[in-house]
Amino acid sequence: MHSNTAAGRDIVIDSDGNVCVASCMMSSMWNYDYRILIYDADGILQATEVYKGPDNLSDVAIAIDVDDEGGIYVSGISESEAGGKDIVTLKFGLPYSQDIPLCGDINSDGSIDIGDLVYMVNYMFRNGPNGLWPLMCDVNGDLIIMDIADLVYMVNYMFKEGPPPDCFPPDEEPGMGFSKYLANISIDAIYDGQCTQIYLESGIDLAAVQLELKSTDVEPVSELDNRIEVFHKKDCKVSTIGILDIEGIVVLDAGKQMLLSLDGEHKLISALVIDQNAVSFNPGINNMAKCKQLPESYQLSQNYPNPFNPVTTISFSLPIPTQVKLNVYNTLGQKIKSLADGRYEAGNHIVEWDGSNVSSGVYFYKLEAGEFTETRKMVLMK
Repeated sequence: MHSNTAAGRDIVIDSDGNVCVASCMMSSMWNYDYRILIYDADGILQATEVYKGPDNLSDVAIAIDVDDEGGIYVSGISESEAGGKDIVTLKFGLPYSQDIPLCGDINSDGSIDIGDLVYMVNYMFRNGPNGLWPLMCDVNGDLIIMDIADLVYMVNYMFKEGPPPDCFPPDEEPGMGFSKYLANISIDAIYDGQCTQIYLESGIDLAAVQLELKSTDVEPVSELDNRIEVFHKKDCKVSTIGILDIEGIVVLDAGKQMLLSLDGEHKLISALVIDQNAVSFNPGINNMAKCKQLPESYQLSQNYPNPFNPVTTISFSLPIPTQVKLNVYNTLGQKIKSLADGRYEAGNHIVEWDGSNVSSGVYFYKLEAGEFTETRKMVLMK
């Protein structure tokens, strides 16, 4: 067995002819777990075990052996949160034979239903428990125990008449059918001095995106259709963000779009993009910083030209991202026009007002940005 997500490391045959395999399998976009597979002489899977170290980082099995009483010993290297590496040896004993559950029955209740979907979301993005049988969580058979591609696969199966879960597909390299898309899919993290904006550029529609950033408590702000959910889980070392419509209806359209923003500077570590067939691959990622001078304070400038007929421009400056309202009023204090209403990024902004539909006279424009408020006068002269 060999792929870019799992690898067999050692093999041994016990006195009863059972084949015992020590391997490592990806549990996230950059961590591995021990995986032990036991087959009988006919090649039928009898049992499987997965070991995650106490810090849930990379645990790589190296060697396997058996004793005369059927005990299985697996040795490998386990990474710790403190940055060190330990040699870990585990023992597994008889009986080998277990009742292997249904592929896709993540919560081991005997059926594949919405409960399994909820279980997957809780594990991946809400610090819930992992699958009781990790190998049966790899429902798309790409040899990664559980990631957002498996979640998309389950959504397709339950709600879109997709194929059933298949934890043991024919041996092939995961993502082969996706290679033609690689040249035109990328994810950029752009820091502008105040916040980090995450952009996706893709030549095809996508079902989901999974991101890993250096661990942060900052909650991402979605820039997408409100039916597309953004999940966020903080681990000791990374923050995992999942983006998808859990009902499988809305997709991330081809083209370039902002996915989300986070206050402060954040670095992308890795990313997965998932097509509508639940096939995944790692796109190109870029971490960039925009070198631009940001305003030091809030400011509302005098409109130009003034007097005007019938169009004028109004500019305002924001030192930080802020919820903004910019309205035009007549001399009676009645609102004539809303020029801005929403969250604006830090920087300098320009809007236009066309007074074609109102009479000549004096008007006022008022900026409300957080606790900042300022009003200025302008003259429309036809």
